[in-house]
Amino acid sequence: MSAKKSSIDWLGVIFWSLATGLFLAYTLQSPSVLNVGLLLYYTLVVFFLLERRAQTKGAPWYETIFAWIGAVFPMFVLRLHPTGVLWMGSAVQLLALALTLYTLYSLGYSFGIAPADRGLVTSGPYRFVRHPLYAGEILFFLGYLISSPTWRNAVGVTLALGFDLIRIEMEEKLLGGYSEYKEKVRWRLIPGIY
Repeated sequence: MSAKKSSIDWLGVIFWSLATGLFLAYTLQSPSVLNVGLLLYYTLVVFFLLERRAQTKGAPWYETIFAWIGAVFPMFVLRLHPTGVLWMGSAVQLLALALTLYTLYSLGYSFGIAPADRGLVTSGPYRFVRHPLYAGEILFFLGYLISSPTWRNAVGVTLALGFDLIRIEMEEKLLGGYSEYKEKVRWRLIPGIY
C-alpha cells in the first residue's frame, strides 16, 4: 500500500513523469542500450515515488527542497557534447546504470528523493556500501564527463557530487538503526576508500 503524498511528492511525481515522457521520445529517436536503461530507471523512479512505503520520520521542508533540487539539478545543467572518449564514457555509464538499477530494485518501496525513514535496507549492494544509489549516480556522471568533457559539465558534476554528499549527511541522521548498520558497513560510497 502506498503512502499518502504531500504536495511536494505530487510535484515530484509530475516532474519525473514528464521527464520520463520526454526521455521516451528521445529514446525512440536515438535507441541505444544506455538510453533504454535510463528510460527503465526513470520509469522505476516514478513507480516507486507513487508506491513507496510511508515514512516514519521525515526531513524538514528545507532539506526536502534541497534534496529535490539536488536530484533534478544535473538534468538542467549537464549537456551532451560528445568530444571525449565515447567508448570509455559509455562503458562507465553502463556499469553505473547496472549498479543503479540493481540498487533501486534492492531499495524497492523504501525509495525516496527527500531524506526520510522508510525502513533501513541492508541487502543487495547495501551490504558493501551504505549509499550505492549515490555511488551509481556519481559514477554515471563521471562517465558522462568522460564522454562530454566541457567546463560546464565539469562544474555540473562537481556540484552534483556536492549535493549528493550533503544529501548523504541528511539521510544518515534520519534512519533508525543506522548506528548499528554503520558499524557493519563501514564505507559510504567506495569500498576501502570512503
